[in-house]
Amino acid sequence: MLIESKGRHGQGGPSLCLSGGPVGNAGASIQDGSSMLQVSRLRWRSVGMLPQSSQPEGYREGGAWSLASAAGGLAAHTEGTSASSATAAGGKNAEGSSAGASTTTATGSLIASSTGSSTGSSTTTATAFAAAQGAGSSAGVSTATASIGAKADLIGTAVGASTTTATMTAIGHLAGEATPFTELSPQSLATAVWSALAADNAEPGTMGELLNGAGGGSSPGAVADAVWDELTAGHAGAGTFAALVQQDVYTAKARFIDDDLATTDRYVISWHKNGSVVTSGVTSPTIRVVKVSDGTDLIATSTMVEISGLSRFRYDAVGAARVASGSSYLAIFSATIDGVVRSWDYVFGRDSG
Repeated sequence: MLIESKGRHGQGGPSLCLSGGPVGNAGASIQDGSSMLQVSRLRWRSVGMLPQSSQPEGYREGGAWSLASAAGGLAAHTEGTSASSATAAGGKNAEGSSAGASTTTATGSLIASSTGSSTGSSTTTATAFAAAQGAGSSAGVSTATASIGAKADLIGTAVGASTTTATMTAIGHLAGEATPFTELSPQSLATAVWSALAADNAEPGTMGELLNGAGGGSSPGAVADAVWDELTAGHAGAGTFAALVQQDVYTAKARFIDDDLATTDRYVISWHKNGSVVTSGVTSPTIRVVKVSDGTDLIATSTMVEISGLSRFRYDAVGAARVASGSSYLAIFSATIDGVVRSWDYVFGRDSG
């Protein structure tokens, strides 16, 4: 509650003397210009007034009608032209309006607050150890001076223009479905892989290089020709398949001739190596004929005779060594060829020849 007066703040007291019912109860009196303040009962004090306020506000002992019951209050009076400056550690809030001229001087150890309006000019001087808050607006010239040890807040409006330039980044996710025979379908991808040019996929260390090297750019026919035309001498390592298929194959052709008129049975044999008749190097040719019925010898192992240096051999059996009708026999031929004994079996009978 601020009571306006013609005078200035101080100990001289207000120039208005109040007494009677409107201000207080009966018996209350306030005398201006006296150091004595006689008030029998001060019930006129407003309920909503802060304990930091005196009446009138801004007056101290000897001049106030009612002293403040607690420290920390701040009263203001503005007049004339004023200048305001401030040094703040934090910020300063100010809002409001003033239609007159006011001067505010305050010293507060806790909070210094100022609310007012001015269309002229005002001067505000404040020293606050905790916070200084001010709200107001001035249409004239206003200067504020303050020393604030904690925080000074300022509320205002700034009209201007700002430009913001930013570079935005984000993560994008792509989801899709490959349906048959589209660009990314399995069929299309497979076709693209198999249709790719070998020359475009030959980087060292890649599967393209490996496949190009394996194929050699050759057709199946060229590969087959290369295999069959390869010299066998270069593929004869012991235990290899090449060595196995390169082994010589030895066979024989035997013939039994039943000569009833000459009372002689004749056996003729020729030896073959890899399908060709061996014409030399055949030694120790023999024959043995075994009865199939009981495994006994019809002809014990006997030497065969070369036919006129042709490397074909014969054996003539007579008498008890001849085969009987209706019986089966096993002829076992042997000879040493290329340093190894070779054998050949021949099953026959008189009725089969």
